[in-house]
Amino acid sequence: MILKRFSGFFLGILAVVLLSAQAVCADTVVLKNGDTITGKITGGSKGTLIMSTDYSSPITLQTGTIKKITMEKPLNVQLKDGKTMQGKFAIGSNGKLEIQTGQGVSPSTLNWDQIRALNPPPSSVTGNITAGANTQSGNAHVLNASIGGNVLWKGSWDNAGIRFLYNYAQNAGIMSARNVYGSAKYEHLFTDYFYGYADMEMLSDKFRDLRLRTAEGPGIGYQVWSVPSSTLSVEAGYSYFTEDHFVGKDGSWSTLRAAGTFLWALGNAVRFSEYFVLYDRLDRTDNYTTRNEASISSALAGNLALKVSNIIEYNRTPPPGIFSMDIYWVAGLQYTF
Repeated sequence: MILKRFSGFFLGILAVVLLSAQAVCADTVVLKNGDTITGKITGGSKGTLIMSTDYSSPITLQTGTIKKITMEKPLNVQLKDGKTMQGKFAIGSNGKLEIQTGQGVSPSTLNWDQIRALNPPPSSVTGNITAGANTQSGNAHVLNASIGGNVLWKGSWDNAGIRFLYNYAQNAGIMSARNVYGSAKYEHLFTDYFYGYADMEMLSDKFRDLRLRTAEGPGIGYQVWSVPSSTLSVEAGYSYFTEDHFVGKDGSWSTLRAAGTFLWALGNAVRFSEYFVLYDRLDRTDNYTTRNEASISSALAGNLALKVSNIIEYNRTPPPGIFSMDIYWVAGLQYTF
């Protein structure tokens, strides 16, 4: 009997100690309306603070509603001027945010709007590869094949990416299409919305009398909006344009480049993207080229998706005997990594 009472008493003491330890290890945020939230501060950006709790999904708090913060472990802090620091948050007697970066060091005083991100994600590499093919035999003998890819490296203030697409078609044993497109791009963010870029695009198309077309140059871009489900950005800059033809006259000239990119996602199942670019020759008003890429992908299983793309190439003044517009469709299986 005594042993049973002692065991119950011991277990009660142990539970109190564990609960106390859990409370001590937790971060606490007190709001101006008096509410208290206990959990772990995991990140934040653009005037928000994100907390994870044991009783709900992550909570996003507006920093302007916070009255007091108690933290167990320091956070990595990225400022809008490019500096970084690590420390614990507190709200000073003057109501301003204080970051304690170490013992014996005076806390740094900041405003919430000076902070770009809390615990920003590390640099990452993402991309996808799409491949497709179809054949037909009997009354018609048709072969179509394509392979494309996209790789993006994303850092805190810099991004870089490459893209490529190869298409081949054969009808009754005779080649009817063969083209290769590629691009490389580097971006540096000046703010969360403005960025500078250096871009290069290349195109080779036998049936458009293009041995190689290149366009490269710098410019600036602006992210019109960016939300979890969609993004829109526009760009303007200068590009040096060169065309090397199989038959026609080669040439090179300066152009104005204007481009736009739109991405939209419906949950994790459907993703739509649109990319448009215009190269307008500066010394002639009747000579410009455009490229429009629209694609939609539907998730299948795991990292696989079905992707269909429509690409329209337009040249206002093509070489003799070449049509101004080319339209082609690409369908295939996409693997995302």
